[in-house]
Amino acid sequence: MPKYLVETISMFRMRYVVEAKNAEHAQDEVTMNYGGELAEFSQKHVDELIISAREIDRDEYLRLFDEDNDYLKSWDEDQKFNFVNVIDYDALDPATKEIDPDQRDWEYDGTGVRVWKGTQQAYDE
Repeated sequence: MPKYLVETISMFRMRYVVEAKNAEHAQDEVTMNYGGELAEFSQKHVDELIISAREIDRDEYLRLFDEDNDYLKSWDEDQKFNFVNVIDYDALDPATKEIDPDQRDWEYDGTGVRVWKGTQQAYDE
C-alpha cells in the first residue's frame, strides 16, 4: 500500500503566570522566553490543521526520517518503519459496532429509533 506524508500544524493554548508590575511587563517576559526558562502553567491542544498530503516512496521516507530525526540515524530500517501508521480497513468501526443488548442502556423503539431502555425517550449519546 502507498505511504502518504501528511503535514500538519498543531496549535496549543499556553498559559504562564508571571508576577510583574503590569500586564505589559508580563507579556514581554513571555515573549522574551527564548531559553524556555519560564515555568509553564498549563497547555491545551486547540486544533491541528492539515497543510499538505502527498505520496512518498520508501527512499523518501527513509531520507525524511533521518533528516527530521537525526538523533535516530543509527536505527535500522525496521525500527524506522515502526513510525508508519497503517489503516486497518478490516477492523470494525467502534462508532457503528453494536453493543450486546444486555449490556446497553438503550433499545430500539418500534420504528428503529434508539430510546432509553424501558422508555420512549430518545437516546442521546
